[in-house]
Amino acid sequence: MSVSISLMNSSSDMALITWSGTGICRISGVAKKNDVIMIVRAEFYSRLREIVGASTLELTLPDNATVSDLIQQLLSEYPKLRDFQNSMLFGIGVEFVEKNRALRDGDVIAIMPPVQGG
Repeated sequence: MSVSISLMNSSSDMALITWSGTGICRISGVAKKNDVIMIVRAEFYSRLREIVGASTLELTLPDNATVSDLIQQLLSEYPKLRDFQNSMLFGIGVEFVEKNRALRDGDVIAIMPPVQGG
């Protein structure tokens, strides 16, 4: 089962929320009708997964967005993530990346709290 909600205002701004029933929720940010957009997947671990309420989200971002843009969108949807925003780690592929890293359509971004051990 999949549920989608599409919202559009009179200025043709669009937002889409889709839940597939499998624990993956897709949140599409606001985009103008003619904007070039990309879809990325964010994977959450540990406490961050608990805050978001899903292990994976698919998000729509404007073309040329960075990891920082992704985080700003997430912070607006999940304010409790602010407690971790200065210590989050980000990975794309097998590399850790900085917040200024440009994203590409189809990227999978791992978002983790700092590693702790003892």
